[in-house]
Amino acid sequence: GIIPPNPSPVRPPVPMQPPTATNSTEPPRPVLIGGPLGYRYCTTCNIHRPPRSKHCNSCNVCVSKFDHHCPWVGNCIGERNHRWFFVFLVSVAILTIVVTGSCWRVVAECLVEMNLEEFGEDADEDDKHENKHHDKDDGDKNSDSSGFQHEKLELQKLWHIISSLPIEVGFGLFTVLCAWSLTSLTCFHAMIITISQTTNERVRGVYEYGGLGNPADEGCWRNWK
Repeated sequence: GIIPPNPSPVRPPVPMQPPTATNSTEPPRPVLIGGPLGYRYCTTCNIHRPPRSKHCNSCNVCVSKFDHHCPWVGNCIGERNHRWFFVFLVSVAILTIVVTGSCWRVVAECLVEMNLEEFGEDADEDDKHENKHHDKDDGDKNSDSSGFQHEKLELQKLWHIISSLPIEVGFGLFTVLCAWSLTSLTCFHAMIITISQTTNERVRGVYEYGGLGNPADEGCWRNWK
């Protein structure tokens, strides 16, 4: 959505409103200058940029329907690529969710195997030491000792999993953070598409605090087209 700059050193005149179908005989009038829904003059590009557009300092161009400048794709998100940016967000969010699930599935399978091995060893020890302690006080001491041993064993199993599967655990922790942030960002963009706003307008609160109606909002179904 790059708006071509004007290379002429002379400031261009104010644009005129195109005639409408109902008032085609009326002479053209200058467009509204200033305000959130008016044209603004850009001294860098030497143009009167239309409403919802903004000059990007990173790209040094005016972008139509400016949403934001994304450093991850190295480009501005605007009128022509916002749809593809949303598809990109959905794809990356799904990818991080799949990678997170795959990593933690490997960790869970390793934990299940360790628990099965521990269950077999405990069964053998119970058969050997059955009916060995009958005193109540001794039973209480053994239960306290067994609880401490159980916690120690769980920590040992956790350390064993981390040491034996460092890549899976590391990727699982990293991708779960990525999945959370990307899914939240995807939901945010789905919301602003539904109400036909841009990130720039949403952050500035153009329609929320200015008491203005959004002329671009045509309803949920039409906004997604």
